[in-house]
Amino acid sequence: MGLPAIRKGVTLIAGHVARLPLFCYRTSGDGSRKKDLRHPAYRLLMRSPSSIYTPFIFKRQAIAYTILYGNSYAYIVRDEEGTPQELLLLDPEGTWVEAESNVDLRPTTWNFVGHFPHPRWHFGFSSPFHNHDFLDGYMRGFRHKIILPRGPLQSVTSVKYYDFDNTQQDWTNSDTVVNYYVMRGYKTLGWIQPALYWPSTFDTFRPDAVTITFTSGYSPAPAIAQQAVLLAVGTFFENRESETEANLKTLGLGFDRLLDMLTIEGVTP
Repeated sequence: MGLPAIRKGVTLIAGHVARLPLFCYRTSGDGSRKKDLRHPAYRLLMRSPSSIYTPFIFKRQAIAYTILYGNSYAYIVRDEEGTPQELLLLDPEGTWVEAESNVDLRPTTWNFVGHFPHPRWHFGFSSPFHNHDFLDGYMRGFRHKIILPRGPLQSVTSVKYYDFDNTQQDWTNSDTVVNYYVMRGYKTLGWIQPALYWPSTFDTFRPDAVTITFTSGYSPAPAIAQQAVLLAVGTFFENRESETEANLKTLGLGFDRLLDMLTIEGVTP
């Protein structure tokens, strides 16, 4: 944006596109569509994305980011019931997209946060990733394992929950008390299983009723991953010119097969 010509062009394009309306549509059973004015996205995109943006400014800045950086990102602020309340633009230079995968190539700490409607426990990430299929625990009186959706599992740092009085309790194992067992698995996702039963949690819906903090990932990166990186770097180095006749949409079967060897399979609850 340091060049006046680029700034002018981006401003014109982003401004004109941002003036276009963005509607949400609901598709009925017969295939017909109609505007859904009650959808939370309609309010965010057409009326008030947040307290610091008007809809026009939000869309104009998002489009400008897309032109300059190839994409734009916004953090979704949700209320206690999970309903979107605000959209906050993120710096595209400091934001990256990681393909949804259950493998971490470096040690990473996650907060596995969830709500436990009776009688089942359902979990989701405290991040844009959200997949309830990973967890299938039960309320007190059941002993089903809780599958942690990232691997390979290294350790479980803490387990905290809100009891019936809506008071947070620390259920983490100690030197003298073992509340659960940690199973790391081999080529599968890890999980934790109660020594006796899972505790009961607060009945009223709260998204953060239970938080499991755990660390997953390889340390150091496995040789297979390092070989895949070297293969990718070599391919791009040999085709580093601005123009090439090579098809670089894929890196070949060798690269894919190396990554397939790092796949971690799911576990039956």
